[in-house]
Amino acid sequence: MRFIEHIIRTELFFHSISERIRIERNQLEAVMKKLVLFVVIAVVALSMVANVNAKNRYNQQWLLNRAEENYVMLCNQGYESVMESVIFNVIMMKNNYPDFNYDKIINALDKLAKDHESVTVQHKAYIASVYLRHSELFKLPATINKQNPNACFKAMALDLENAVFVEK
Repeated sequence: MRFIEHIIRTELFFHSISERIRIERNQLEAVMKKLVLFVVIAVVALSMVANVNAKNRYNQQWLLNRAEENYVMLCNQGYESVMESVIFNVIMMKNNYPDFNYDKIINALDKLAKDHESVTVQHKAYIASVYLRHSELFKLPATINKQNPNACFKAMALDLENAVFVEK
C-alpha cells in the first residue's frame, strides 16, 4: 500500500511541476510576443520619423540607415506577422525613398524568400526583393494604402506576372 501511495505522490509531484512549466512557458511566450510587438512599433515609429521629420539630407540619410539596420535585424525574427510587417514597411520605404541603397535589405529578403518556413512570407519577401531591384516593373501609386497590405501584395504580384509574361 505504501508503494502505491509513493507512486501516486510522485506522479502528482511531476504533474504539478509540468503544469508549472507549462504556465511559465506560456507567460514567457506572452512576454516575448509583447517584446517583438514593441520592437516592431519602434521600427515603424522610426520609419515614420524618417518619413515625416527628416529636414535635411544628412538627418534623412542617418534615419534611413537606422531603419535599414532595424529591418535587417527584424528579418531574422521568427514570427510570421513581424516578417510581413517588415516586408510591407520596406516597400513603403522604397516607395518614399527610391534612391536609397537597399542592398542589405535585399540580401535579408532573399534569405527570407529562400529559407523562411512560411510560404506566405517567402512569397511576399520575393515580391519585395524584386520591387527593390526593379521598381519600374510595378505600378504602385505614390501613396500606398497602409490599411490593406495584402491588397498591395496582390497588386504587386499581378504587376510582376504581367511584366514577366507580357514582355516575353
